[in-house]
Amino acid sequence: MFAQVASGDPPAAAPECDPTTVDFLTVGDRAPALDAAHWLRGEEIGYLEPGRIYILTFWSTWCKYCHASFPTLSRLQADYEGEGVVVAGISDEKLQTVFEFMIRPEWNEQVEFSIATDPDLSVQRDYMEAAAIGDIPTVFLVGREGLIEWIGHPRKLANPLQAVIEGRWDREAFKMRFEERMAPSRARYARMREMRQAYDLKDWDGLLALFDQAIEADERPAPLKLQRFLLMIGDMQRGTDGYAYGRTLLRDFWDDASYLNQLAWLVVDHETVEVRDLDFAMKAAERAGSLTDYQDAAILDTLARVHFENGDLASALHWQRKAVEYLDPEDPLAPIIRAALTKYEEESQARKEDGEGGDE
Repeated sequence: MFAQVASGDPPAAAPECDPTTVDFLTVGDRAPALDAAHWLRGEEIGYLEPGRIYILTFWSTWCKYCHASFPTLSRLQADYEGEGVVVAGISDEKLQTVFEFMIRPEWNEQVEFSIATDPDLSVQRDYMEAAAIGDIPTVFLVGREGLIEWIGHPRKLANPLQAVIEGRWDREAFKMRFEERMAPSRARYARMREMRQAYDLKDWDGLLALFDQAIEADERPAPLKLQRFLLMIGDMQRGTDGYAYGRTLLRDFWDDASYLNQLAWLVVDHETVEVRDLDFAMKAAERAGSLTDYQDAAILDTLARVHFENGDLASALHWQRKAVEYLDPEDPLAPIIRAALTKYEEESQARKEDGEGGDE
């Protein structure tokens, strides 16, 4: 499936309509049932029971910021289970992809809430696309009456959840703010629908043309450019053209450390990418590191990963240790960054035992 990146994934095909008159799913609407294909752990949820509160989180295995939300979601499930709160994470990836991710020790131990896969996109369409939302992770908070009370990022969930539990949540006030914030996204709905149709038909040239139109029309096209790059090196498998386009992004965003970090991470980590140009990723990751004086933990984590994929375990260990050194203990990415260091150290030890020298 076309991957969600910074501004998200084009919604799936929808009936012909005027985007200004579409009834988008929003705060105050009744939450759709969860028609997920597979439940891998926790309570299987379909019908949303009255009297219970549901935290429905949309995520993907490749999304580091989704990973960072797991401890918070697990804690909320444990703390509020007695209040009838149910936390569920829904990925739109294949069953095998999510299964292999969940059996990894770091996630198997961290995730203490229900997990489902939705490879046929039924839940994705009913929630994310119906609301014209592409960013992940995204939470839909469903109250005891079965109505959507709040939509947003997991890190901002605690206060609305507490207010809903205590019966003092001002749904209408939040809805007004939410609708104002979503107005630009919904204005782009028609073009996004066309993009999804082109993607479903694998009309790659048509989809690239639509991307170009969207980029031209958007006041802040950086996320769309990132998606176009991923599409080319991922689903389209046009590595030569894709990395040529990527080099224009390197040039245009040469002073944007965060953007360069995203470019590098997609190359080394995204599951749709078969041809990983590690020279390209290294150039982006090194520049991002330089721009931040090699003191940003997340960027150093990416730089270490590029070195690891390039077979340079000593450099991977060096930068991952630096990432941990500069890590804010409260950073939600902290467990992920530490886990990566453990992985590299274990690989180094294994190589030493095999007489390969480890990180020496």
